[in-house]
Amino acid sequence: MNRRALSSSITFSVAGCRLRRVRCAGAGRPEVAKGLNLALRDVGLLAEALVDFFTTGSTTLLASYSERSLRRVWRCEHFSWWMTSMLHTAEDASPFERKLQVAQLRYTVGSTAAATSFAENYVGLAPA
Repeated sequence: MNRRALSSSITFSVAGCRLRRVRCAGAGRPEVAKGLNLALRDVGLLAEALVDFFTTGSTTLLASYSERSLRRVWRCEHFSWWMTSMLHTAEDASPFERKLQVAQLRYTVGSTAAATSFAENYVGLAPA
């Protein structure tokens, strides 16, 4: 599957802490369009850090904002890649790759543990 990842980033400073927000675009299919969920979670993390700074003067959460945000972004990117590769067959996929794909899909729908992991990642609740 030919994927072109587009990315851009915004860097800004608050209270001397340099914060970086990375925006990524995956394969462009609906099941990987998680940008809004990521943005909303980022707003929550940043709000938590700003409230902490303005109420206590601590820069700890501001300083760790980018790292915490990027962990979640990469968790989401991996899930999007995995789901796309499981659900969409590449034109040049070998018979072996197609059988792997079907096996993964069967496991995901037939295993409680796999289905739980899928659901957590799909709605953005999986730990980063």
